[in-house]
Amino acid sequence: MESLYTEAGLSSLLARIHSLQADRAGLWGKMNAAQMLAHVRMPLEVPLGKHSLPPSFLMKLLGPSIKKVLMKDQPVKPNQPTAKSMKVTEPKDFQQEKAALIVALNEFVAAGRAGSLPDRHPYFGKMSHDEWDKMQAKHLDHHLSQFGV
Repeated sequence: MESLYTEAGLSSLLARIHSLQADRAGLWGKMNAAQMLAHVRMPLEVPLGKHSLPPSFLMKLLGPSIKKVLMKDQPVKPNQPTAKSMKVTEPKDFQQEKAALIVALNEFVAAGRAGSLPDRHPYFGKMSHDEWDKMQAKHLDHHLSQFGV
C-alpha cells in the first residue's frame, strides 16, 4: 500500500473515491456507500482536531494491541468491530459525504507532509508520522475494497 503522503498514493486513492457509486452495495457490513464515506472521514479528522473520541477506559486498554494489528502488513479482515463513536447508521447524502471526505483527506495529507500531525492518538497512544499514514491508508483501502473500488 502506497503512502498517502506521496502524489502517486494520494492520486490512486482519490481515483478510487471518485469511482465509487452511490448505489454500490457493500460486499460485507451494514453501511451503504454514503455511510461508509462518513465513517472513513472520522479517523482522518481525529488528528486534525475535528473529531473527538470519547474517553474510554476499554479503548485505552485495548488500543495499543489494536494498533499493533493495524500496523501489520496484512489487510484488515471484513466485519471487524467498529468503535461506537465511529458507527454511522443514519442516512447520509452521498455527494456531500464524498466532498467532505476529499477535503478531510487533503487536510490530513497536508498536515502529514508538513509533519504537523499529533504524536499521540487518543486510544492507540504514541503515533509516528509513518504510523498515522499507514493506519489511515489501510482503513481507507479496507472500506473502499468493501465497496469494490
